Amino acid sequence: GDRLYDGTGALLGAAPPGVVLTAPTAGPLYSATLLQLPGGWAAAAFRMPDGTWLLGPLEFGLAQLTLTPTGGTVAIGTPVRYLTPGTFLVLNRPATAVRWCLSGAGA
Repeated sequence: GDRLYDGTGALLGAAPPGVVLTAPTAGPLYSATLLQLPGGWAAAAFRMPDGTWLLGPLEFGLAQLTLTPTGGTVAIGTPVRYLTPGTFLVLNRPATAVRWCLSGAGA
């Protein structure tokens, strides 16, 4: 399976065969990656600064996580959502063939 390393080469996590780890994204408060399972299912995984991992619910169609410079998360799926501690907003966007979010957070 896929493995996730930090900038020093230390292993942060490993997934079993068949589970894909997406490229991690980093924001000012935490970093995140998706655990993608076969059949279109995925779960968000958030790594806190102290090394703790928090796992989101298993969702169908969750395709991408993007962290914002203000510490929020945009979850690209059905629907598109904006999340922060204490905030959950559905971003009503028209249907598109492809939806991808580009961010400079953490750059």
